[in-house]
Amino acid sequence: MTLFKAFFNTLASLITQPLDSARKQAVPVNAELRQDQDSPVESLTQQFIKFITVSILYWLMAKAVLSFFSSNGFVTVVWPPSGFALAALLIGGTRYAVAVFFGAVLIIISEGGPVEAALLNGLGNMLEAWFGVWVLNRDPDFSKTLPTLRDYLQLFMLAGGIGSMISALLGASALMLSGLIEPSSYLENVLHWWMGDVLGIVLITPLILIWQRTTETSFTTGQKLEAVLLLSLTILAGQIIFFGFLQNSIGYLAKGFWMFLFISWIAAQLGPRITVIALFITTIQALWGAYLGVGYFANDMIDSHLTNFWAYMMILSIVGMALASYFEQLKTSQLKLSRRTHELHMHNQVLQQINSHLPLAMVLTELVKQVESLDPEILCSILLLDDSGRYLQHGAAPSLPNFYNQAIDGALIGEAMGSCGTSAFRGERVIVEDVQTHRFWQDYRALAEQAGLRSCWSQPIKNDDGRVLGTFAIYHRQPAIPTETEISRIERYANFAQLAIERKRTEAALANSHAEIQHFAEISAHHLQEPTRRIVSFTHRLQNQLSIYPLNKDVALSLQYIEQSALHQRALVHDIELYLAASQARATVEKIDVNEVLSQLLVDQALRINRLGATITYPQLPKVGMDRPRLNDIFTILLDNALCYCHPARLLEITISGQFQGGRVHFRVNDNGKGIEPQYHERVFAVFERLQVSDNPNSTGIGLAIVRRIVTSCGGLTSIEDRPGGGTTVIFDLPG
Repeated sequence: MTLFKAFFNTLASLITQPLDSARKQAVPVNAELRQDQDSPVESLTQQFIKFITVSILYWLMAKAVLSFFSSNGFVTVVWPPSGFALAALLIGGTRYAVAVFFGAVLIIISEGGPVEAALLNGLGNMLEAWFGVWVLNRDPDFSKTLPTLRDYLQLFMLAGGIGSMISALLGASALMLSGLIEPSSYLENVLHWWMGDVLGIVLITPLILIWQRTTETSFTTGQKLEAVLLLSLTILAGQIIFFGFLQNSIGYLAKGFWMFLFISWIAAQLGPRITVIALFITTIQALWGAYLGVGYFANDMIDSHLTNFWAYMMILSIVGMALASYFEQLKTSQLKLSRRTHELHMHNQVLQQINSHLPLAMVLTELVKQVESLDPEILCSILLLDDSGRYLQHGAAPSLPNFYNQAIDGALIGEAMGSCGTSAFRGERVIVEDVQTHRFWQDYRALAEQAGLRSCWSQPIKNDDGRVLGTFAIYHRQPAIPTETEISRIERYANFAQLAIERKRTEAALANSHAEIQHFAEISAHHLQEPTRRIVSFTHRLQNQLSIYPLNKDVALSLQYIEQSALHQRALVHDIELYLAASQARATVEKIDVNEVLSQLLVDQALRINRLGATITYPQLPKVGMDRPRLNDIFTILLDNALCYCHPARLLEITISGQFQGGRVHFRVNDNGKGIEPQYHERVFAVFERLQVSDNPNSTGIGLAIVRRIVTSCGGLTSIEDRPGGGTTVIFDLPG
């Protein structure tokens, strides 16, 4: 009585338990993501039909095996129902343990066994499956789809090797207590029962679990043809080995090992999916040959009650599945490495585009295209929250139809306003598995149907302060729930979108601020020119009017000083204007003959050059691609500097050379003047830097800064080198 009381208490707890903890651990992401999903709840009728289906399938498999392959009508070394029961609980939850119980009870009763034995047998089979689920899911890394060799070995050793002992001990005890087997054969029946359950778990559970995978990579046409060919060869080999086909032609060779070659070949080439099919077909062939008394196991039913068959199939299954799991894991690792390498390359491209001068719309479009390239099944979009924080505006969605983008451009955010509107309103990720059934999409279902969209996952794009900037969405054309990898991907690319949005907005703000400052500086410089011009003009008039009078020497010097200061001020304002305008072309960009520019400069500076006795030489120089005014400014400033800072003890020599290389012209302007000390080579390019003030009172200290600003705006570099024996070399490059 105590045993039956414990049994019914256990049964009651299993009936009231909705789902096992293992199932929750197997899909933690999906369970969390379905919180907003309007999924229909199974009715009691639907649950009852599933329970009955599991029970009947269990009974039918058990009935078939006992009818052909049991020596006493109750025990056999082949028991597929154990593998079916474990798979049912792993997929559907431990509530199906009740269905397994009734199926196991029914088979004993249908074979003429007493009710007590049937109940104890049902308890044993139910606890075996329940224990298998429990022990496997104690490991949080275990996956019921058996993607790794580790998962398969856990299934075989824990659920098969250990879990099967429960059913074997209780089942054999029930038969012995009911008088259906002799006590002397108890241990033999326990062993055979355990062997049957282990083989069932090794063969049937992987067959169901592996083909239940929803993310399996589809086979190519070549792989399908290869699968058909190898399975056909395996079937042919099975006919030869297990049915004695071509016996007269081949003779009595040891043929049993042949099957290992074919199973290993399939495992290495086609993976677990085709391997489990090949193993299942081989099992059917071997069993049927044994039943007919032909082939490799012709006498096995009589001599060893299929013990040899059991050992053969156990070794073949473990070797085949171990190889298949290993090679699939190896291929998966290589594929992940390849994808990760590709994704890292994409990350670098995205960061380069973010740091480029491309407009935000172009950067976001490229970001979306790169994400879509990772998975051909997805379509992505980025929406931006407007300044009011109430409406979403189109950012980028190159693969979505134009009518769809136009329809959601300017959409109001809020609760149940689509995935993106709700995500932006809540500031949290929103996953909608099916937009045609979810309440969030009530106002957009027709639009989504017209666009062919069925699922939408939306991730808010936030700045560092947590303020929502927009949304990053992934669409599918069929209902879909993201995996952990996909959740990580959408978060990662939302962060990239945040970088792009904030960077480009900051650039725009800086550009506006810079434009305002530039405009103010240009106006200020323009207005400063007028008073300077007037000072020079009035000074000249005073000097002319007072020239007829004898002037005090100090008065004459003062007038001269005023004129020089005004002229210097005018030159300074002129150079400031040049500096402010240096970064933008002031005329049409074209191919300019540098030789012509230099010839005209030498004509303009002829008096000064002749007075100093300077020699200026340049060979035939390559043409450059820029606007003429700024090219003229570069060489005017460099020539003026060389003339200003000539050495008093030697005649000035200036040499200008240029070489075309890599699409650019690299110039060197050499002189033998006073030179610049190495510690000042970089400093002289700053604004208002004059190292020889006493020698050149008219220098503004902006000339070289203007040169660098022009060259930099053209994508070039500027530097200074000392010349052996004295002098300076200015180096810079311009577009060719």
